[in-house]
Formats: sequence, C-alpha cells, structure tokens
Amino acid sequence: MNIWFQCNDISVKELVFKHKNITERNLALYYTVTMDTNQKEIKSTNENSTMKKRNVNDDMCNDRIKTVAFLKVHKAGSTTVMNIFLRYGESHGLNIALPRIPKSKHARFWNYLGVDTVLQKERLIPIPPNESYSIICNHVVYNRDRFTEILGPGVVNIGIIRHPASLFLSGAYYWHLFDILRKRITGKNDNERLSKYLKHPYIYENLMHNRMFFDFGLPVKYFDNDTAIDEKLKSLDKEFSLIMLLEYFVESLVLMKRILCWDLKDILFIPINEYSKEKENKIKLSPDDMSNLQKYNHADFRLYQYFEKKFMRQLNKTSHNFYEEVEHLKSVQETVSVYCKNRTIDQFADVLTIKETVWNNSFNITIEECKFMVEQELHLLRRLGKKAENKYRQRKKYNKRI
Repeated sequence: MNIWFQCNDISVKELVFKHKNITERNLALYYTVTMDTNQKEIKSTNENSTMKKRNVNDDMCNDRIKTVAFLKVHKAGSTTVMNIFLRYGESHGLNIALPRIPKSKHARFWNYLGVDTVLQKERLIPIPPNESYSIICNHVVYNRDRFTEILGPGVVNIGIIRHPASLFLSGAYYWHLFDILRKRITGKNDNERLSKYLKHPYIYENLMHNRMFFDFGLPVKYFDNDTAIDEKLKSLDKEFSLIMLLEYFVESLVLMKRILCWDLKDILFIPINEYSKEKENKIKLSPDDMSNLQKYNHADFRLYQYFEKKFMRQLNKTSHNFYEEVEHLKSVQETVSVYCKNRTIDQFADVLTIKETVWNNSFNITIEECKFMVEQELHLLRRLGKKAENKYRQRKKYNKRI
C-alpha cells in the first residue's frame, strides 16, 4: 500500500501507522511476560515447541557473518541499530571502523566517517598491522568502492529507511526548521507556515532535502532525475542484503538476525535518541502539503516506495514461524528493558538470565551490558575509540621490540 497517497487531513503519525496495527515506531513494546522474580528468568511461550533453534550452531546457520556495513541514515532510528553493531563488535573482539577522537570536547561532526561525503580513510583510528576492519556503522555517505576498500569484497550491507513524511518532520524539529520559518514566513501557527514553505521549499535549503537518498549515495544533482534514480535503486538492490524499515523495526531485526546468522542476544536493544513525538504529531499535512513534499523530496519517496515493496517481499518469503520469533523477541526485549531500567533497585539481581527456548540458547544480561545499550553515542564512541587507540599503540610498541 502506497501510504503517502492518502487524501484526508490526518497526522503523519496516523498516516504512517494507519495501515498496520503496531505501536509507534514499533519501539514501544507492551507484551506480557512471566518472570521468576528470584531467578529473573523469562518463560517463553514456545518452551513446549519442538521446532529447531535458530542459532549459530544450526545446520541452517553454520557461520556468523562478522564483516558488516550498516548505513547510519539520519533520523531513521539508526542510532539504536548502531549501538547493536558496536556492541556486537566489542563483544566479539572485532575491529570497528571508529572515527579519530578530537582533542576538543566541542568538535562537531567528529563522529562521522565522512561529513556529507564518502568514507575518508584518514578519519579512521588505525588498526594493528595484518588485522582488518570488520564493522562500519557511523554516519557516512554510502559508496560501494569505499566500503569494499575498508571491509573487503565479502562485506554484507545493511541499511535502514523511514517513511519520508515522518522523517521530514523529525528532521525539521531536530534541525530547528520551524524556528527559522517563524522568522521568515508569516502565519498563525507552525502548520500554516509549513504549508507556505512547502509551496516554495527552495527559499531555505534544509538538511532534510532527500536526506535518505543522499545518505545512500545519490548526488544532489540527480534528485529529480528519474533515470539516475532508477539506476541507483537497481544498484542498491544488488548491493544491500537488507534495508530495514523503521515502521517494522522488530521484524527488520529478526530478518537481519537470520541473514547474519546472529543470536537473539546480539539484536537486543533499548531505544536511543528517541525525539519527542508530541510536537511532530501536532503538525497535520494536508493533501496539498503531502503533494508538495512529494515533489520536494521526490527521490526519498522513490527510495522508500521501492524498498518498502522489497521488504514486504522478503517478509512474504520467510518461514511460517517467522512471526513467532518476532513475538518472542518482543517479549525478551520487554524483559530486558524492564531489568535494565530498574537495575539499581535492590530487588533486581546483578544478572538477568534468559532461559533457553526454541529461538535461543540460554544467556545472561549483565548490568554492564545494560549500560552499553543505553550509553549515548558520543560518549560510547570516545570510550571505544580510546580503547582502539591504546590497542594500536601497544601493538606498535610490541612490533618495534621484535
């Protein structure tokens, strides 16, 4: 269903989610689980199932995929996914392509591997000789050759997108577009000023002009060139194993888990950088607003339409038990979220044990892992970056001695 062609006055929240009975952004999880308050163990509804477990020891999944590039797309829930990849790399001793740490605490965009450009190798913290990078997950403009140069030809590319209307409004608030419009355009309220702006959007070039497709590597000069857009879509289709949809976040994670042959623990998350929705939901896009936004962000709508259809095809090809695993992940996710958010309360144990089920081997979640999942991006990158720098220096000193 091409949900951007709705013709009634409805909020963007309603526009994106009207066609699917899910919670907002699929990140607020409300699923009842049974917990043993002494052992802090989850009792899966699938305990009695004889279905084969999906883990790295299965015949279906012989080898974990450890060389992965995640394209961190602006305002599309990508910081939460980035944390998953950073945690995976750290817990498995992999070299992550991390940005160099600036001396100044006030440096801007240092966490990018390329500031609105393709990956710049000089921005990376070096790794010891005869070792290789395994993960890319920081902001950068996608370029296949650069990704392959850093990670090798066997890299698996994963991306994420979001409906262009909700992404535009999220970015508009984040980058203070409405503050600028209040100074430049007369109107009774933000809604009226936005409507006027969308009729002539080029009066102020903002950072949300086809932002998604720009992150995926489409040059600005081709934003309105359908031939170039078609060619780029075909290339991305071949080069990316999965482009996740934020509106189907948990389903996307399960697909990613299966593609990468990861374990359930590897894809657990606690939402990060969730911008308040209260302001966004006050903005209602009329049919004219939506039409004007489609013209302005033509490339982003094409990108979303193309990969929404592909994502649905991927879902349709999954096994009959796919949605059972989705529901199980939601249950475990809620349990982990409750534990991590209340980890300072005395009644909560130092370790949360998730029991073995048809979908996972037994595993523990520690307080340190909780802290990792909620750690803010810049602080986390500085911490991991210092560790990577120390590893490089120590190995360099050792090589000199021998």
